Amino acid sequence: MIPAALADDRGVVLAAVQQNGLALKFAGSVQWPSMWTRLSAVQQNVLALQFGSDALRRDREIVLTAVKQTGLALKFASRALRNDREIVLAGVEQHGYSLEYASDRLRNDRDVVLAAVQKDGMALYFAAKALRQDREVAIAAAKQNENALQFASKALRNHTLLRHLSEIASRGKRRWYHAKVW
Repeated sequence: MIPAALADDRGVVLAAVQQNGLALKFAGSVQWPSMWTRLSAVQQNVLALQFGSDALRRDREIVLTAVKQTGLALKFASRALRNDREIVLAGVEQHGYSLEYASDRLRNDRDVVLAAVQKDGMALYFAAKALRQDREVAIAAAKQNENALQFASKALRNHTLLRHLSEIASRGKRRWYHAKVW
């Protein structure tokens, strides 16, 4: 925590956020014209984005840096940046579940959803309905996590090939697990 008497001193705030990005939460009325200061806070701890100003959450470079470190930082991005394809792709490639925070338009973007389910099959839950009915998307999700099939459309859940792939994936993981244990 930055003492109240020092919370408005740029030098002190910069030193604090370099040590712990979350110190940004305790900064006083310091204006943040320095991209380097803001970037330092987010690079040190992406959760600094959570406590940052609206301007910080709208800063494309800052948010892109944050989601590349942890895709779930997309949660704290501005609405406009949650609709930015490059930022959302970077987020889902890092953490598939960050699809939850993407705009509706990007939850309906096949490439974005495929990237998300290839990272975490359970991200299929956050995909638009049309893509939960897409066979290729469902197969990619089931290959990554056999339990993801529960989020595919009913027709695909009952599809023999998909059930078979899910069973193979499940057996393969169990075999790998037992091989490692024994």
